Amino acid sequence: MDPASKSTLVFLSKVETIWNELRDFVNFEIAFVTFSSAAKDFVDSSCVSKGRYCVLPQFGGPQIKGRKVLLESLRQYCIFQLSVKDFFSYSKRFYREKELQFSRKFSMKLSDSLRINSEILETCFERSFD
Repeated sequence: MDPASKSTLVFLSKVETIWNELRDFVNFEIAFVTFSSAAKDFVDSSCVSKGRYCVLPQFGGPQIKGRKVLLESLRQYCIFQLSVKDFFSYSKRFYREKELQFSRKFSMKLSDSLRINSEILETCFERSFD
């Protein structure tokens, strides 16, 4: 999944429909594609954990730094760990925004509006860097 791609909303809507029908019979997991890098300039803009997890910059749309996309992916992963239902609600609202906003502040505002426990979300997010 790519938080910077509007096509992800279409994909998630279809997956949610299937998940609602099959949730008692399947183990649904999400994944985000990453790679590692040692290139300092690239690591600073597109990676976390000293280059251990990196994503490519976005092309063909708004120029969003890879690091911001990666951090949003991690926030969405943590929401998924809390609740698949909350993950779908959060993700659909996130992708419906006219301008995708990749920031902790925006994510917390959206999480709070959906009554997602921000303290547990932050704990998951911070533990991801251990």
